[in-house]
Amino acid sequence: MIAAISTLAAVPASAQDSAETPRLGLAASGTRGLVRTALPVAPVELNVAASAGYGFTEPIDPVDGAHHRAIGLLGVGISPLPFLTFALTLDGRIDLHPDEGEGPYGGSVGDPRLLARAGHALSPDLSIGADVNVWFPGNQAPSYEPGATSVDMRALFAYAPKHGRLRLLSAAGFRLDQSSGSAPEVDRLRFGDRLALGLSDSHAVLAAVGVAYRLTDLDVFTELSADLLVGSKAPALLESPLRATIGARYDLSRLIALELSATASLSKRPEITATSPLVPVEPRVSALLGLRFNFELVDPEHEMVLPDEPAPKVEAPVKELPKEPAPPAHATVSGTLTDDAGEPLPEVVIKVRDQSGEEREVITDAAGRYEIPAMPLGPATLEASSIGFETQAWDVEVTPDMPPVPARVLAAKTTIGVLRGLIRSFTSEPIQGAEVTVVEVKTGKATRIESNAEGELEVELPPGRYRVTIRASGYRTHTRNMKIAANNVAILNVDLREQ
Repeated sequence: MIAAISTLAAVPASAQDSAETPRLGLAASGTRGLVRTALPVAPVELNVAASAGYGFTEPIDPVDGAHHRAIGLLGVGISPLPFLTFALTLDGRIDLHPDEGEGPYGGSVGDPRLLARAGHALSPDLSIGADVNVWFPGNQAPSYEPGATSVDMRALFAYAPKHGRLRLLSAAGFRLDQSSGSAPEVDRLRFGDRLALGLSDSHAVLAAVGVAYRLTDLDVFTELSADLLVGSKAPALLESPLRATIGARYDLSRLIALELSATASLSKRPEITATSPLVPVEPRVSALLGLRFNFELVDPEHEMVLPDEPAPKVEAPVKELPKEPAPPAHATVSGTLTDDAGEPLPEVVIKVRDQSGEEREVITDAAGRYEIPAMPLGPATLEASSIGFETQAWDVEVTPDMPPVPARVLAAKTTIGVLRGLIRSFTSEPIQGAEVTVVEVKTGKATRIESNAEGELEVELPPGRYRVTIRASGYRTHTRNMKIAANNVAILNVDLREQ
């Protein structure tokens, strides 16, 4: 495991697309660099990644001579939902060991790993999540020993300020390690094999922290990670795998990224004998170079636009009846609400105001039915409102044993969408007065607005496809195609280049 945090989060393919609601790293990858903190707006995304590298281990007693390792990683993953990812990776390596008195020799290992990860945005800046990584270690390539299956379970955290370029990432968890079950006749293993197989007789507490910073199309990052071995056969704490990683990730295009990372092992080397417990010993230094490909598997004509924020759920009634003495008689007011097609409307908010001016709220159930108990006798006003429908009010006369109010029909609103954006320079300074021209592709109708002192803008538009052009004095003109969906918010965040 070159870097425990390396599959935690990923950077968007373009700095200009980086301000969408943050998610924990949901990209599947075979490469190990810090991956992304924002999720592209697409219902289904496929990621394929591959990398290769080299690792060096200094001479370790009782054998003279360095150990060399060729590293190869291949991964494929899919995000069927914005908060969920599944990935399958193959971790392969070829080792060349020094002479142990019988001449130099080598060996190879190929370990498949299966990952499931879920994430949730607590706010525009904070995300949490969890993942489970099942590892199938063996002693040949490819390898599979059912009794050696090991499991990593981690909690994930990401802090990515909406208007900043710095991101903080962390992970903590536990590894149920049974990898030693893949090594037959442990007491007969050669010294080099004990190093190459990476097996352990101990479970591990996992911890990692990382920092990433965005520079235009380049991400630079550093991270510290540890697998702290625990159990009766565990070595001293400083002999557990401890690592420091630095690296960079460059976006060759919106869908392709190049990654380069270097990792140094900070661990003290454990004593290794024919009878000592198995302890994973990682290369003292290693480097990886990889490519990542992202594929959007949905036709752009049918792309899904995520709302800027989830619609609030309406709570049950919170206002109480007035403290004044109750009227001498009460009745229950009930009825139903439907749409134009006669279908019931659930979760419609109904505000009720009686003759004393006291207000309270109820919501309709799954059948569109509402019921207001203990209404004072006399005139009352009901007002119904729901997202996507016109608000409607009507008067009723509350009488003893009154029948249900005749069904009411709510008319659908004319659909509308919102374009919301942030215009900045590449030094993250807001640009005031940037002229934004929004042209509807189908009709050619143009709408013009300007960014405010914070570089922000917002405009309501009919659903459709638009060509957006941004101009600002001293900066290059930027053009973007956007899709506005009914009752949704489309995000336009742009960093303009100076002329």
